[in-house]
Amino acid sequence: MSLLRIDASIRHEGSASRELADRVEQEWSARNPGGDIVRRELGTAPLPADVTVVEREFTLVGVNPALDEFTDLAADLHGRALEHAGTAGRAL
Repeated sequence: MSLLRIDASIRHEGSASRELADRVEQEWSARNPGGDIVRRELGTAPLPADVTVVEREFTLVGVNPALDEFTDLAADLHGRALEHAGTAGRAL
């Protein structure tokens, strides 16, 4: 099993999101000894501008009832991303 950790803050010290991610990573590591952790540092090493986004069908419904309320939000964000990509002459 693998964990993908994405840090997007440019702050290394005093970042609340990094502190929370550290805790999650420690808890995950304790429950998954030997598991792979893949880290991406977007705050200081952003992805290149020509990154291709892979789109596929995905639903949160039924995976975790606590996430069901976010399905509409995810659809709205996806729609906005498509709109902005189109405005910029890009495709998702």
